[in-house]
Order: sequence, then C-alpha cells, then structure tokens
Amino acid sequence: MRLRALVLIAFAASLPSLGAAEPFPYRGYYFILSRNPGYGLEDYVKILDCMAEDGCNTLILWIAGGFPSRRYPVTWDYNREHRNVKENFAGKAIDHAHRRGIRVLLGLTPFAYDGVNRYGEVHPELGAVDEKGQPAVTGGIHSLGRGLCPAKAGARDFLLGYTRELFDDFYPNADGFFLEHSDYGTCRCTECAGEKGLRHEWAFVDEISRHVWARKPDATLMIYPQYSAAGIEYDPRYVVFLAPHNLRGAGRVKNSKVLWHGYWDTGMRFRDLCATAAREGYAGVIPSMENFTYENPHAFDTRWGSRGVAGWDDLVVRVSRLSFREHAANPELDDDGFRKAIRERFFDGSAGPGAVADLLEMHRILNRWSGWTWRAGVLKVPEAAVRLDALEPKARETLEKETLSELKALRAIAERSRERAGPSPATPAARTSAEMARICAWVLDAWRAKLPAGALEGGE
Repeated sequence: MRLRALVLIAFAASLPSLGAAEPFPYRGYYFILSRNPGYGLEDYVKILDCMAEDGCNTLILWIAGGFPSRRYPVTWDYNREHRNVKENFAGKAIDHAHRRGIRVLLGLTPFAYDGVNRYGEVHPELGAVDEKGQPAVTGGIHSLGRGLCPAKAGARDFLLGYTRELFDDFYPNADGFFLEHSDYGTCRCTECAGEKGLRHEWAFVDEISRHVWARKPDATLMIYPQYSAAGIEYDPRYVVFLAPHNLRGAGRVKNSKVLWHGYWDTGMRFRDLCATAAREGYAGVIPSMENFTYENPHAFDTRWGSRGVAGWDDLVVRVSRLSFREHAANPELDDDGFRKAIRERFFDGSAGPGAVADLLEMHRILNRWSGWTWRAGVLKVPEAAVRLDALEPKARETLEKETLSELKALRAIAERSRERAGPSPATPAARTSAEMARICAWVLDAWRAKLPAGALEGGE
C-alpha cells in the first residue's frame, strides 16, 4: 500500500498546474509535425503563442517520420524536404513551449503510421499482415507503407531503438509520449490473432514507459484504452486518451482520461466536447488541429486568407479557438455566455447582437468539411460552370434549397457587415465587420463565376 501511495503522489505531482477556474488539468491541441513539412521554428513559435492565448497547457506533437533519425534514416526518407529533418528545430520549439507554460508529448503509433511504416516497407520479413495474410498497409499523407508485426522480435527491437533515440538523443526536454494505437493496419497473423496482438504491443508500451519514467519521473505517458481489453492493468500514472473511433476497453480503465474530437467533428465549436468531458469527470480535452500543408497550403483551409501558419489568426479560425478557450475554462458556459465572449473579443463590446449573430452564422456556414483537408458546403465550389438544366433533380434540389440558401445568407451578412464597417474601419468592431464582408465576398465571387447570371441576386 505504501508503494501504491507513493506512485499516486508522483502521478499527482506530474499533472499540469490547475487554476481555480480551470476544470481540466490537460487542455491543448493535437498537431502533426510530420505532415507539415514547410513549417519551421518560427511557425511553431507562432503556434505555441496562439496555444498560450487559447489557455492551453498541453501539446501532442505527433513527430514520427518527421525527425532526422540517425539510426533509422529510412523512417524519414520520404520526408527529406521536411524542415525539421533539415534543421532539427523541434527541441527549440519544445523550449519555447515550456516558456509559455505548455508541456509537449512526442507522438507516434506503435508498429504503424508515418515513419514506422517506412521501416515495415523495406523489412517485409517484419511486416504486418491482414486476415487474408496480405501485407497490412498503413498510411499517412505521402507516407504509405507497411505496418509491423508486434509479435516479431526484430520489429520490437526497431521500435524501442527508434523511440529511445527520439526521446534520449533528440528531444530529452520533451515531457513524455503520446502512443497512439493504430485504428487500422494492425497485424492479424496467427501470433497476433484475437487479443494476442494487443499483448505484444503492450510489451513495447510497458518497456518504453518504464524507460521514460526512469529518466524523467514526472513524464506524462498518454496511451489508448484498448490494452485493458486484453486484461492489462494500467499503472495509475498513465493518462488515457479517448477518441470516438478508439473507445474499446475505456470502461475498464480507472485512470485519468482525456477526451478528443477532431477539429472538424465538432464543427469547430467546443461546447459539447468540454461539457461532456466535465460531466464524465475527464481530466482534459485535446481536440485535433491538423492543418496539413501537403494537400492544402492554407491552414485550416482558409483559402480566402493568408497561407500556412498565418491561418491560426484567420477570423473564422479565431472564433473556433475562442470557443475552445472559453468552454475549456468554463464547461458550463451557455450560448449567451459565449455570445458575450464573442462580442467582447471581436467587437470590443461595442457592437449590437446582430453583428455577433452574423459572425456565428458565417462561422457555421463555412465550417463544413470534406475529408481531412478541404471545406465542403458552399466552399466546395464546382470546377465547371453550373447548368441548371443539366443537373439531376436531386442535385438541383440540393443546389437550390441548400447551397443557394446559404450563399444568399452570406450575401446578406456581407451587406450588413459592410454597412457596419463603414468606408474607413478604425475600431475593432468595424475591422471585424470589414473582415466578415471580405470573407463572404470571396465565397460569393467564387460561386458567381460558376452560376448562371443573377442566380445569387434573386429573391430570398
């Protein structure tokens, strides 16, 4: 009992500081360094400063395949142009995170995904197989490869060597690991069938955890709940990460839990996420902020604005960020309270309720997504000009009842916003209104080039 008490005391000491008005010890974002090859140190300083503004204290920095491993160069061969591979700046970014009160967990997936899957591609003798005995493919953006079989000693040796190198040699200033159990591409060979694969994977998780805790007793190890389904008892120091697609075993684990929803899954509004986490007694909320640059150079698909990391300052993105800050700090905040926060943050408290309603409506209309990188809805502008007489009845009904309806709503928002902004916007409220008008106009102009003349100017 004395040993268990000491372990619990050490675990409590490792938690991020918790202010009186902050219900979650873990508040932050999940971000994939590996898939943002054009971002350098200056970009991560910007991101971390934004996170501090958002009240974050935890960053999951998913980094496998994005650092210049000396022992296993094949893991980053596909990422030769990645700035962290060339410049190895991540350690300095972690130092800056610490200056802003943010702990950094290094992310990777045992036996799968970016970097690791490249090793499986060139070592097929260690590769995972599916139920039919075929190679189990795992992917990332531009990082297709083969998962590894956790039952094979060579695969475990590689993963331990790779992970230790990442923590011991490259980024010993990191605050721990985020170990993301793969949701596909896991090995289904006879040695991994049933729960055996989970047990083999757990052997790695357990060994690297012991290694990290021996070197840094206050390190955070954030893992998934699946291993409990194989009868594994979790050390109380583990923090369990719950994702909608990876909840198996969650009910059996008594550890502190963090809730994740994708940036897109929430419609970029975090009220429900934070309220659910608080109601269920979770220790934190960590949504995903995966603004990829491979397929989409505009952070968070802000095609109407600046490219790259500057997208964190885009008006639509800042509304989402404010939602995280306000609801993570106060999960009981209702819609009236959030509207008040919007008014104070974007309109300096001087605009009427109509301006706040317009900003939130614009935010709602523009925050529909198609896949991982591009917005859908009215931002899914057709490549060719639209001929109404050539559309199938269902497609025409969707265009007229949904698309045109929302475009006309944006047109009305643009008109009201231009009137509020005036000819020379000088106040915060006027500048926000001018930006709203500009964004709406960008969307409307994109559609006017594709629609029959006058389609947007017709009656409501």
